[in-house]
Amino acid sequence: MGQHLKNFGLCFLTALLITMSFPRLSLWPLAWIALIPFLRALDGKTPAQGFRIGYCCGFLTFYGTLYWILWVTEWFSVIAAIGVFTLYLYLSLYYAVFGWVYCRTERDEPLLRLFVLPAVWVVLEWLRGWLFSGFDWISLGHSQWRNLLSIQIADVTGVAGISFLIVMTNVFLHERRFAKRYVGYGLYVTLFAMFMAAHLAYGIIRWTEPLPEETWKVGIAQGNIEQDKKWQEFAWPMIMNNYHGLTEQLAASGPDMIIWPETSFPGILGEDDELFAKVERLAFQVRTPLLVGAIEKRVEDYYNTVFIVGPDQVVHQQYDKIHLVPFGEFLPGRRFLGPLADIVPIADFTPGREPTVFRYEGQPPFSVLICFEDTVSRVARPFVQRGARVLVNMTNDAWFKDTKAATLHMSTALFRAVENRRSLVRATNTGVSAAIDPRGRLLRYVKDEQGRTIEVRGAMTVEVPLSDRRTFYTKFGNVFVFLCLLFILWTIWAKKTKIGFLNQNDSL
Repeated sequence: MGQHLKNFGLCFLTALLITMSFPRLSLWPLAWIALIPFLRALDGKTPAQGFRIGYCCGFLTFYGTLYWILWVTEWFSVIAAIGVFTLYLYLSLYYAVFGWVYCRTERDEPLLRLFVLPAVWVVLEWLRGWLFSGFDWISLGHSQWRNLLSIQIADVTGVAGISFLIVMTNVFLHERRFAKRYVGYGLYVTLFAMFMAAHLAYGIIRWTEPLPEETWKVGIAQGNIEQDKKWQEFAWPMIMNNYHGLTEQLAASGPDMIIWPETSFPGILGEDDELFAKVERLAFQVRTPLLVGAIEKRVEDYYNTVFIVGPDQVVHQQYDKIHLVPFGEFLPGRRFLGPLADIVPIADFTPGREPTVFRYEGQPPFSVLICFEDTVSRVARPFVQRGARVLVNMTNDAWFKDTKAATLHMSTALFRAVENRRSLVRATNTGVSAAIDPRGRLLRYVKDEQGRTIEVRGAMTVEVPLSDRRTFYTKFGNVFVFLCLLFILWTIWAKKTKIGFLNQNDSL
């Protein structure tokens, strides 16, 4: 019992340190030592024990960082709450697999583990961001959103490279006492130091590069509409008056475009023509194009969409959300659930067909990422590949009230700017509405007099740099992840064929 309590305490400490490294505290240096207690708990354990310890650590970590998802169930049901806990249980499996691998490779040379363990972690994070439509929130690399030098390598490796270095550092610090007895200790230390120095040197080079002088001036409206009022018809005039006032305020500063949040249009586009006419008249009144989010009904299908309304009172271009949120915008496996599907009050949206680059007169080419699309790197890249010079995120995080979800969302989205070297403009319903430059620096955000960014009403005008640079990551995507996978496969093959220093009795 004593050993079980000790292992639980070590896992709890790792979960606490990881949670503190993410928003709201964002104590990012903690991530570089956070895994050490977890690794300590794994030492000397069998692979089966490592799997169980990893599962415990994973559950504590994901519950601590993602507890806010439970807020969604307030609008749904007990079934939805069960679904959220199922998500925690599923995500914990990735820590469990890492724990199994750690124990399975415990007799391997320290130099090999210094690279294999980070590679395994990176591949597991990639799988988590891909399987079942993907969920790559709380990747270790995301904790470094304020560590502006380290995150610059994301334009080559994506977030995976940062996660790799964090795990490598944790492994190095944990195992160096064992590695001192290793004949190759000098090489062990030298290679680790080279990796750390190289990524910092790259960060300095990228950080000191001048930003483009050409800019785009945009106005951002944050209406702060309560979630339970958004779809109440009695509240629609109030919502329209809210955005009307913010738009007039922004127009006075002369922006090139004014951006409203996701589903900011109150009502259903295609059903409320009179209400939409007010949006058209507003664009004419302020003589500025409006980028507006709405739910649109076409025949029998519903779309989460955004569109430009010009001063000529015409809709010029439109984009339908491609990457829908499971259990939020559609029910996975609905056709297989039969009558049970009716228990969960979620109507399925129809996904858009392809990435859209908005090309409107007087504006740079830009693309919109709706809701959580800005947290998925494989969704953002195609927009930039098609010519977008700016990425715009329009979202509504009112579901999660005044929790850390909005800041966590913003910190995850920030990496899309660095990966693709594009400015990212965020217009949100309740926060965090912000402008981020191509280096991942927060230029400005909507806040009240007390400095609060969440659950506040406000507006801001900001100029963001316009870049047309194509990064390695934009062109080739997750090459680094696949190199990690190839390295793992090569290691397994080399062990089986007993090549050199990989000849160990215990192997993957």
